[in-house]
Amino acid sequence: MKIQLIVFLALLGVALSFDHNAIANINPVQLKALIDRQKGCIIYDGPCDAMGKMMKNHLPIMLRNCNIYGCSPATPQPIVEFFNKIQSVAPQEWQAVVQKYAH
Repeated sequence: MKIQLIVFLALLGVALSFDHNAIANINPVQLKALIDRQKGCIIYDGPCDAMGKMMKNHLPIMLRNCNIYGCSPATPQPIVEFFNKIQSVAPQEWQAVVQKYAH
């Protein structure tokens, strides 16, 4: 579950802070590095930097439109693409994030 939460937070942070091309071009190594930087905040409720705080605030909102079954048509395309990338790289982590944040 820890890894799932990390991946989702990374996904959200990238989706909210980068443009369409940056999201489409993020590779698994970059994604892992982003996850490693944010896991203490997102998973363990440890200290957060600005990105971690933003992700924690936006995860429930984002997950209302996207879940393990996919995203609604109203979800911006860069976010859909980023979520798809996380699902393909870390499907179990994605599921754990959805369980924790999709209230």
